[in-house]
Amino acid sequence: MDLILTAWVTELMTGASVNQATVSVFDKKQETNQQGLCTIRTLSTENNEGGILVVEKDEDTCMVVDIYHHKSYFNVYVWHVFNDRGLYKPNEDVHIKGYVRLLKVESEAKLPSYAQGTIDYTINDPRGQKLEESK
Repeated sequence: MDLILTAWVTELMTGASVNQATVSVFDKKQETNQQGLCTIRTLSTENNEGGILVVEKDEDTCMVVDIYHHKSYFNVYVWHVFNDRGLYKPNEDVHIKGYVRLLKVESEAKLPSYAQGTIDYTINDPRGQKLEESK
């Protein structure tokens, strides 16, 4: 049985949908529509190993590693957190950014929308000591 992967490609700075971006996973490719969406029939249920999703548009490339299928849940919050450092050196400032979206299930697709409200967080160092937390 084939599984369906739905990708939604947006601009990082504005959140606007990206038309005609090429999305590839395993040996399948598909181009996004005007809403930045594309659907790829890609994985069989026997193959549960992770893959790499690649999105390309003009000179930009984005990779998401360890793509895998899992049970679908209705209306869940998802997040992505990242920092501005590849390698942290002691006493350097690190800027941590991220976003949270609410995935709403509509028909066969999960459509992201911006989450509203505040987020409580705690940042720990590699030894588990608290460095920062929300106020």
